[in-house]
Amino acid sequence: MASSDITQAAARRRDPEMVELDEVIAQINDLFSGDQPDSSVRNVVTHIKDRLEESETLQQQAHNNTLAQFSASPDLQSEFVGAVIGAMKSHNDLSTQILNNTEISQRLMGELVARSLATAPTPVLALLAPRRPFGVWLGCCRSSKMTSVAHRK
Repeated sequence: MASSDITQAAARRRDPEMVELDEVIAQINDLFSGDQPDSSVRNVVTHIKDRLEESETLQQQAHNNTLAQFSASPDLQSEFVGAVIGAMKSHNDLSTQILNNTEISQRLMGELVARSLATAPTPVLALLAPRRPFGVWLGCCRSSKMTSVAHRK
């Protein structure tokens, strides 16, 4: 486990809300088909949780009913489905914008690379190079040209 993963895991353990979220994710993660990264599952689950918590209808019902009554509410099912669809649309929309807008994609890539270089204990290229034996291709952050970096052993 990388040190940044350890730091993030430690931060989540200290935050009771994150501990709860980690427990939810651990309970359902194996139900998903395919190889889904924990970060993807966490993003979708967080989006759904946040939408449910923002629902005034659900807030009112949770306040005025027992857990059993609240869990049986047709509004809960409807709001849940709406939140799942919202997560799907949001992630699809954001991904599409990143792919279709070079300004967004270059800025995002530049920010991610800059931050990973600033916080990574190991140079980014050393981590990427073994996965790409014929060289690593990185997009220049401020240019549309691509730069090839030779693989070094």
